[in-house]
Amino acid sequence: MSHREVILGHEGIQDLLLYFTTLQSQLDGVVLEAERRIAEKGQIEVEAVAPTTSVDGNRVGQVFIEDVGDMTRVVYAGEDVAYIEFGTGYVGANNPYPDQITLNNANWIYDVNEHGYAGWVYKLKDGSGYRHSRGMEAQAPILKGFKKTQVAVPQIVREVMNEKFGR
Repeated sequence: MSHREVILGHEGIQDLLLYFTTLQSQLDGVVLEAERRIAEKGQIEVEAVAPTTSVDGNRVGQVFIEDVGDMTRVVYAGEDVAYIEFGTGYVGANNPYPDQITLNNANWIYDVNEHGYAGWVYKLKDGSGYRHSRGMEAQAPILKGFKKTQVAVPQIVREVMNEKFGR
């Protein structure tokens, strides 16, 4: 940080106000750049662990970055991604989602009475046929991607700060 000469009086206060306004603007830019890079890292990490082929008949989703005004977020979207993230049925109950709080918040309940062990058949939403399942383990690409990204956040912020303020 550079040292500034202090000027007393009205002129000095105006100079200080301009300095802090400029600094705030630079910090806002740092936050936006760090947010962008963290989202990109998150997308890479989720894509690295998200399945690329059908999982127990469930279609894989797409990973993308979405700007929603006051934040940027990583989205894993698709018709069956909830099943891929949290798992299903009897197999899911025996291999539950690794974050119980998120599971509870999502109101996700496994088939704990083992109804799915031999399997069950359900009609496809589009009416084109049926699918058989006995459940599947939680793949948790969002949780896994989040945890890897979370570890990288301090380094990303450090890099952006160093680029902006030259340390």
